[in-house]
Formats: sequence, structure tokens, C-alpha cells
Amino acid sequence: MHIPAQRTLATITRQRVQAALTTPTLLRLRRRFGTWLAPGIALALFALAFTLSTLVVGPVIRGDDAPANMEEVQPDPHGH
Repeated sequence: MHIPAQRTLATITRQRVQAALTTPTLLRLRRRFGTWLAPGIALALFALAFTLSTLVVGPVIRGDDAPANMEEVQPDPHGH
């Protein structure tokens, strides 16, 4: 499977921006509670919400019948 370079660059850029925007909030949680446990729990909850949104809510909204990880079957070019 070929991923276009532009999409990869966009993904990397988006991830770096998200990390930069998340860092102050995580540091604030660390200072407020005095432990790294609070930011860790916050990240885990965010990851859970993102996964649920991506794997369950998104396909329902799009109306997909098949799970997102199913590969499409390519037709045989020779007609067999």
C-alpha cells in the first residue's frame, strides 16, 4: 500500500501541532495534582475517546457496513 508523501507530511505536522497544544494542559495537570498520574490518566482517556470515535462513531456516520480494517478485493484483470 502506497501512502502519498503529502499525506504523510500532513499527518506528521498535525501530530506535532497536537502535541504542542496538549503539553501546557498536561503540565498544568501535573502541577495541580503533584503527580504524573493525572496527565497519564488524561492521555489514556483521550486515546480511548479517539479510538471509540474512529472505530465506532465514524463508520456509523459514514454508513460503512464493513469494518475499517477489511481489505477490498481487487477484481482479476483476466476475468477469472
